[in-house]
Amino acid sequence: VSALGRSADEFYRRLTAGETAIRPFRPDERAGLQATHVARYDGFSPQPEILAMKARRFDRGSQFALIACAQAVAEAGYRIGDAPERIGIAMGTGSAGAGALTEFLRVLLTESPEAAPPFHFPNTVANAPASQVSIELKIFGPNVTVTQKDPSGLNALLFSCLALSSGRAQAMLAGAVDEWNAAYAMGFDRVGALRGEKRESGIVQGEGAFVILV
Repeated sequence: VSALGRSADEFYRRLTAGETAIRPFRPDERAGLQATHVARYDGFSPQPEILAMKARRFDRGSQFALIACAQAVAEAGYRIGDAPERIGIAMGTGSAGAGALTEFLRVLLTESPEAAPPFHFPNTVANAPASQVSIELKIFGPNVTVTQKDPSGLNALLFSCLALSSGRAQAMLAGAVDEWNAAYAMGFDRVGALRGEKRESGIVQGEGAFVILV
């Protein structure tokens, strides 16, 4: 689930065709950053996979993760209900919960604690996507979130393989999820991590989710 495709087939087709999800920042997005490009999922909607009323409970990262995990389970033909305690999930992330966290803190600090939106609070943590997926798909096995920046997704896959080899699970959803956030972009930009006018080899921030079932 990314700006380059909403399914494995579409992603692979567009990637091998040489297409890119990277685009220049719009002036309102850039807002003083030295970074020049981004890979946001413009126009993303959680429908039709997630009903509108239910989608309101999820942050953007959780929506990405739920759609990607449901795809992986369906494509593998795996029946979670046969042994829900024997399948787990490991998700890597560097920014999951960023949108909910920054909005919650914005209202808390600029208005009042009473005005802070309580429905945002459960999604302000990095493990919100993995937790929301396990609730929606009824996964009762190991539930782990890895937050180690760039290698988070690979380490989630490593954990999943170790969980299988040790007998903790017979199947694992392994992957990574991120969402673009202006405050996080500013932080990465200030430490010189992003590609832009001052650094040609830096990171171009994107968003989406990628999941495999092992």
